[in-house]
Amino acid sequence: MIYIVIKNLPHLLKTNNPLQHIKDTLTKIKPKLVFMSEIEAAQYIESEYKVMSPQLMQSTSYGLVELDTDKSNFYLLQSESKLVEVLKAIIIKGKRMDAQLIEVEEHEKQQLAEMNYEEINPQDMLLTEPYPCSLLKIPGELRFLCFIDYALFHHYLENWIAYNTREPGSVLDLFNTQANICRSIFSEKSPEPLSIKHIRDLQASLSFNLFQTEKSKSGKLRDGFNSFPISRDAINVEGAIELLKRIKNENNENGFMIGAVKHFEIVHIYCMQLSNASRERYLSTKLPLTFQKYNEIFTEIKASALKNTIKKVIEQNPHIRSDALEQIINSFLKESKIEEQFLNEEKYKPVQLDSLSAYTHNIAMRAKLVPTKVEMAFELGVARENAWISHTTLKNTTDEELETIAKQLVTSVKDTSLSLLTPDPVSAEEKAKMAIDRYNVDINTAKTPDDVILCIVTLVHELEILHVFHDVNCRTNYFLLNEQLIKHGLKPAILYNPNRLDCYNIASLVNQVKQGICRYDYVMTNSVELFKMNESITGTKKSSDKLYEIISSQLTEVITDFNDQYQMHINNLEKILLRQTPSSSGLFSSRVNTGMIEEIKMLFEQFKIDQNLLSFITGINQMPRVELNLIIGKEFLDEFDRLIIFSQINSFCQFTCARDQPVQQLNNQIY
Repeated sequence: MIYIVIKNLPHLLKTNNPLQHIKDTLTKIKPKLVFMSEIEAAQYIESEYKVMSPQLMQSTSYGLVELDTDKSNFYLLQSESKLVEVLKAIIIKGKRMDAQLIEVEEHEKQQLAEMNYEEINPQDMLLTEPYPCSLLKIPGELRFLCFIDYALFHHYLENWIAYNTREPGSVLDLFNTQANICRSIFSEKSPEPLSIKHIRDLQASLSFNLFQTEKSKSGKLRDGFNSFPISRDAINVEGAIELLKRIKNENNENGFMIGAVKHFEIVHIYCMQLSNASRERYLSTKLPLTFQKYNEIFTEIKASALKNTIKKVIEQNPHIRSDALEQIINSFLKESKIEEQFLNEEKYKPVQLDSLSAYTHNIAMRAKLVPTKVEMAFELGVARENAWISHTTLKNTTDEELETIAKQLVTSVKDTSLSLLTPDPVSAEEKAKMAIDRYNVDINTAKTPDDVILCIVTLVHELEILHVFHDVNCRTNYFLLNEQLIKHGLKPAILYNPNRLDCYNIASLVNQVKQGICRYDYVMTNSVELFKMNESITGTKKSSDKLYEIISSQLTEVITDFNDQYQMHINNLEKILLRQTPSSSGLFSSRVNTGMIEEIKMLFEQFKIDQNLLSFITGINQMPRVELNLIIGKEFLDEFDRLIIFSQINSFCQFTCARDQPVQQLNNQIY
């Protein structure tokens, strides 16, 4: 057995074809990364971490590949590209993953087996206590699991640290948004119908710190076309069939399409041309330059960079027009204000060419990763013009042909980068509002937990596929899903992969939510084991503890404060109960009085043991209210009603009993 050290192995697991990427990496491995024992390999990784800065350490990870061969045979297998045939397991942060579990689908099956998942009973979906109290029972160190993809933790062995490193500020937004949700759900006295404004506010909260430098994206609906990549783990054949039928039936040239979105790197190439030319002229020109001479050189460099960029891009992409490229570059120059900054005679310095080179090089590096707004619009336009699947390509297809195309699509995303191209912004907003209006009607007629889940899933799937925001769509819809589950008396769902809201079919998504509800219970009951796993993932990054405490502080404060008030209501009820005697009323016999009071006390004692407020309130609500008022008294019922209002537990009872009074009537009585 030998062990191969691979840098950023967790990242390879996230690719659409992890086995192929691991195979490709193994064929290029250098001898110094091949070890005879796991201990030696681990020591090498430790030595690498020791020379890293804390910042670099946070963004770097290693893993081991265990091969069932010896060192002498390794190089022969490597030359023949057969190493994957002897792949035994991978080891990341001390956790071993057998080769057959490298594919996320197989690992997910293992996780479902771990939590003994079977078809969940509707009663088990109900929150039996207020959500903040339930969340408080999950150790603070593990609460991030309620807000991120569970696959990141379970399969890719990452926690909130990696999430926050990729997108600084994002985890703070997750926690603060959940705090806001707890405040709003448990403080509103007259719930209002869901609106597009509420969803915009949700997205704004989830992107508040993430978009510190791009506030225009926070809480704003998109104003152009959009797209998102189709992940191999976020689409199934049934979902693909639903999507293809929709594209065909809508028959809209501005509607959904599927194709490849290519980043042409136009601004990147142009800025690199500017940077290199500026640097060359700076090194070859005798200084100092007059501003007039510098101006001439700048104009010459700019024209040359434009010409060279157009030539280079068209050589690689002959179908692109030169006037379109020129328009993109001119738009970039206008937005970036390079000319204002570097053609200002009052601010001119003799080393201006060198400064221009450094400045445009930095822009080039950013533009390589993220296109400008105009550049992105152009790239989406090209993608739509050359879409693989559109209303035109599906026009005359039969259902059988659609199914064949759907299977091809699901297979293709494993090796090809494909994106769902979303409708124009106006129709996307209209469709979103229609979905919200339909949801507000349907949710009010829901009679079972299954009905509620179906209503919510139908809504969030529609919003997710429409992608009405520039970014943070999946996070917004994941939080909306759980907000609405909680609001309607159901436990939240910890989804294995929330991105499946994209292209899974509705029936499968309903099942995903039920699994997620079961996973919420699993996290709560297996917190000791999961805590140890989180500790092993965090490893040497203990400096993050203080940051996590700060990030989670607002939510911790909200749920702790709620729990304190909740306990106050419970204590008040107990005090009132302790004062009750069988002779409270002369209208009923002492035997009747005693029986009802004792039954209430038994319900309360059981509640103190199991903390099942739902069961306690259901039991009381099944007793005649008039008799309750006469026997146990108005003081008890008033406090009981206040508890219902405060805990929002009354919404849960619609699935378990017939209530004497809806929550709104109680609100009117008490406030």
